[in-house]
Amino acid sequence: HKSEVSFREKVFMSLNIPKGIDVAVIILILTLYFQKYEGIDIIINLCLLFSLYSIVLSNTLTIFTSFFLGKENSEKK
Repeated sequence: HKSEVSFREKVFMSLNIPKGIDVAVIILILTLYFQKYEGIDIIINLCLLFSLYSIVLSNTLTIFTSFFLGKENSEKK
């Protein structure tokens, strides 16, 4: 049984999924409830960095949409 979704489309979908809201909730919980613990600032900064990285990656990926989805799929929008 051959999949109708190509490998390029799978890569595009996996890199372009929304990732920001769950990280924002984790950062909020860490900031509100665990601020008294030593070293929590490093974890909060890493969460912010991951969130920023995912936003930049997702926005950069839109430049290469035609490569991943093919010209006929990107023109159907």
